[in-house]
Amino acid sequence: MWPKEKIPLQDKLFIRVHKENINPKTGLPRPAAFKNTPASGLSLSSDWERYTTPEKSRELIGKQFKKETTNFKNPLFFFIVSVIVNDIYNLSCNQLIEYTPKYQNPEPIGDPNNRAHSSIIGDKTDEEIRLKFVNISNWEIKP
Repeated sequence: MWPKEKIPLQDKLFIRVHKENINPKTGLPRPAAFKNTPASGLSLSSDWERYTTPEKSRELIGKQFKKETTNFKNPLFFFIVSVIVNDIYNLSCNQLIEYTPKYQNPEPIGDPNNRAHSSIIGDKTDEEIRLKFVNISNWEIKP
């Protein structure tokens, strides 16, 4: 188990963006890329740069099962954006960032441990909120 830590305001969080959530006209993530996961959930998963890289974050996707299957996700279908913690707080939409590392022993197949896992907690049902995330995101691994 990894101890809880406070994520510094200047640090980046990496967010995975599925190829279906990229606007072909602009090349930017669609607002849908910033929905909570699951949609009825309270948070959006991300990875803290202190414990991973964009490449490792993407690679970890290949160790996860697709929803409700035992088939692994294809990491080549995902791209990585970063957001700076302070920029999220400056959105003024009541988001909270929490370091939430995932650790299980033994590690279940399809649900890998992730020391970098962090949660962006708050309501993202309003597309205007998700559009704000689009505006503060930067590609780390471009489509």
